[in-house]
Amino acid sequence: MKKNYFLAVFITLFFSSITFGQEMLVNGNFESWDNDTTPTGWTKIENTTKEATEKHGGSFSAKHVGGTKDLGQTITGIVAGESYTITIWYKVAAGDPTSARIWSYWKTDANSNIDNNDNDTEDAIRGPNNNYFDNNGGVWTKYETTITAPAGATKFYFELRTYSGATVYWDDLSFFHNSSSTDPEILITSPTDASTIDYTSTATVKYTVNNFNVAAGGAGDGYIKWKLDDVAQADKTDTSDITFAATGGTTYKVYIELVDNAGNPLSSPVNKTVNFTVNHPCDLTLGAMTATCDAITSGVDTFSGSIAFTGGNTGATYTITAPAGVVVGGDNPNTSATGTITFSGMTEGTNATVKIVGGATSSCDYEKTFKSPTCVPFPIVETFNYTADTDLIAAANWSDHSTSSSSPNNIQVKTAALTSYYTASEFPEPTGNMVSLVGGGSDPFVAFNETNSGVIYASFLFQVTNMDNFKTNTSGDYFAILAEPGGTFRTRLYVKDDTAGGTNEGLTYQVGIGNGSTTTYHTAFTANIAEPVFVVMAYDFGSSEVKLWVTPDATTFEAGSAPAANITLAGGATSLSKFILRQDKTSDTPSIDFDELRIGTTWAQVTPKGATASVGKNTIEGFAAYPNPVTNGKIQITTTNANEKEVSIYSILGKRVFAQKFSASTKQLDVSHINAGIYVMKVIEGEKIATKKLVIK
Repeated sequence: MKKNYFLAVFITLFFSSITFGQEMLVNGNFESWDNDTTPTGWTKIENTTKEATEKHGGSFSAKHVGGTKDLGQTITGIVAGESYTITIWYKVAAGDPTSARIWSYWKTDANSNIDNNDNDTEDAIRGPNNNYFDNNGGVWTKYETTITAPAGATKFYFELRTYSGATVYWDDLSFFHNSSSTDPEILITSPTDASTIDYTSTATVKYTVNNFNVAAGGAGDGYIKWKLDDVAQADKTDTSDITFAATGGTTYKVYIELVDNAGNPLSSPVNKTVNFTVNHPCDLTLGAMTATCDAITSGVDTFSGSIAFTGGNTGATYTITAPAGVVVGGDNPNTSATGTITFSGMTEGTNATVKIVGGATSSCDYEKTFKSPTCVPFPIVETFNYTADTDLIAAANWSDHSTSSSSPNNIQVKTAALTSYYTASEFPEPTGNMVSLVGGGSDPFVAFNETNSGVIYASFLFQVTNMDNFKTNTSGDYFAILAEPGGTFRTRLYVKDDTAGGTNEGLTYQVGIGNGSTTTYHTAFTANIAEPVFVVMAYDFGSSEVKLWVTPDATTFEAGSAPAANITLAGGATSLSKFILRQDKTSDTPSIDFDELRIGTTWAQVTPKGATASVGKNTIEGFAAYPNPVTNGKIQITTTNANEKEVSIYSILGKRVFAQKFSASTKQLDVSHINAGIYVMKVIEGEKIATKKLVIK
């Protein structure tokens, strides 16, 4: 259930004086949760779950899974010129040295970011030092800094980031307004008065003492007397947390007072009282969730889900609710200690939220959402046949990968299809429309069946149309992605200007593949601006590799063989279910036209029809081509009959450099414009085909 903690903290922030030291971050210890993915009081929440095992203090921490995901809230009541102390406890459980950092901003009343050139402040709250937190061997680590609010600041946006492939735990966070008073004071920071906290067998009261030295034996200004439910407890001679055994469903009163070394109240008494309730325990623990398609068809299917549980059959009563039409079955936690609750009849394309709520003696209040799997057969063929000049995110099959509603949508459907240089017998000419990546800040995705074995292939045509702002990005960047269900990017297609700073700057580019930590470019292949390029990118679960083929030519290799233009890198995916188009800011992504997306589990599903044709294959009667090598720029083609023929010549990288049709049994072709080198000739006569290695001198 939602705790009164949320309301109490906000009342404190908005209405109490900030003359004295004060905690201003809401629920920084993550002890209060609206549900298992929503910590109370936080306003930007991405890939976050409630964690009860791996924690720094209290009952819970926040588990944050990467993919450039944020966790943040805006703090109001900032006073320019006054100091604040940030404390962060974190643990990097999985990831590289670029896994986690703070990324915060001072803000004005108008909610504008303040860049005040105060290096100490800015370096402390972004990075720190525009870098990342030290992983520190995967142990709980403290980051603390004291900063001063710049002129014009009335708010502070507190944000933490976790990056791709990382798992980070956050706990015991604080944004503390340092006291400007010299008088002794006590501040109880947790729990807040009149709040209800989650059940724990040991209740903890956190507090701070300012301007008063608490010490034993008269070595300081005095010590602390405290009472539990009006009963005096042992005196405290330090400022450690107050802890005591607690019982669920019980309300407690804690009184704390500063006294002098003789045990007398100060001349101006300094004391605080907090009343709070410890909720009933929640014995029921939910485990793994699954969602499985009942069928895989081109129509709208249904899917089923399950939730494992332990801790049932304790005498508590649980009510399980699901959307209309969804049937609840399986094991009943009212009578079974362990088991699995099942849900059937959920509709594909619609997420289904279920609730499991305890009765009078249980504080369990679970809300779980089954995310609809994609129940469509492979291959997925996307020709972008949508209404022109609309955002791709608005298209029927696409969604917004970013959870921020403020992201502009700059991937637009255009009333044209990308021109292909493949013949219809190899790869159907593009149909429908295409999309253009322009502007910045959009990442639509199309979902496919979650897959964790075999190979996932994605092929498409694209052309870079403008690199004016991108050409100085010497590292390049990625725009097409195969991602895990949680959003982690596992296979990324990169482009970069291969002549940045040179005479052809902004006119040519290379294509590469990345796995999140390593990027490799195909340096043997270069494309021109506005020149269509065909690629196949893949993730192989068997070898855990990401792979790239650039303009593979159907005539140069058979299905399953390794073409020359191939790059592989180690990967690390557990499953994949998303293809993402990413348009970052213009300095990170050039303007791109994109078309003819195919996603499948076999090479044949995503590559040209003629992918099984190998060099040297001949089914055309009387076929001959001479001279070979070509020495005078002319080559003679002969066959037995005069049926229409189409002749194509390809470079070893698969780019078609020559195409001509004729109807005759003999034809001399002029190839003098083709540079010297080794090529592949492909001749198509109706349903028949002939391929031949060709040398031009």
